[in-house]
Amino acid sequence: MKKRKKKEEPDYGTLQEAFDDFRELVLQGEPFKIDLARRNMYVGEHTIVKEGKFFGKIEDLDVGPGVLETIENLYDIYKRSVPGERSNRKEKNVTQFRALPFDELSDDDVLYGARREEAQYDLEAFVLFTVLSGQLKWNDEWGTWFWKSEKDRDLVLLKNWMTRE
Repeated sequence: MKKRKKKEEPDYGTLQEAFDDFRELVLQGEPFKIDLARRNMYVGEHTIVKEGKFFGKIEDLDVGPGVLETIENLYDIYKRSVPGERSNRKEKNVTQFRALPFDELSDDDVLYGARREEAQYDLEAFVLFTVLSGQLKWNDEWGTWFWKSEKDRDLVLLKNWMTRE
């Protein structure tokens, strides 16, 4: 009986390197799916995170002013982002964050806003990667099920994205 070769796992470098590298692929039109509850991330044919296992080295991400402030900033960009053909098709699926429909965007949002696919990747990948690195952890003072931003009440982070209960 022949022994099967164990399939080698990919090595995507650090979380920051993976974030940047796969962001480039998303900008080039590669499809992506990030499931925060199951802790999965796919870009094109690549499985970057599977059930919470990152195929690379887990190191802290550059979080700027702080994790929650950065999430709030990324959410603001996502919420006011300009949908395109790809994101319109994708929105038929359940999304993890609420973005404004095109007819609710301001003129400035339409002229200067980020592309929805790009903004969605930035927000969802940042949340997933900060959970994996331990930089974003559930705080029991937030309540039982979710954290809601004071800056924008539409921004909600679910407890099950941060815990494995």
